[in-house]
Amino acid sequence: MLYAVIGLVLICLSVFWVIQFVIFIEMKAEEFETPHDRLIWAAAFCLVFFAAPFAFLIWKMRYEPPEFVEHIKPEQSEVADSVSSPEGM
Repeated sequence: MLYAVIGLVLICLSVFWVIQFVIFIEMKAEEFETPHDRLIWAAAFCLVFFAAPFAFLIWKMRYEPPEFVEHIKPEQSEVADSVSSPEGM
């Protein structure tokens, strides 16, 4: 049973590594801060393969906000409208 759990964890980590590596490979040169960042990350993925995907994920989240996050503008909701208007009472 322990071997199955360890195997499952290793498979999940391997899939995570591949996903992060593909994201890294698909990035354009303009998305990196310096011209040498791509070379440094490639070396990190090869030499410290166990820590590189986590470090890359943190680096990417720090310098590039997720695409699905939109700037939320304060707008009145239906609940606020119904409370403030006399018709809602």
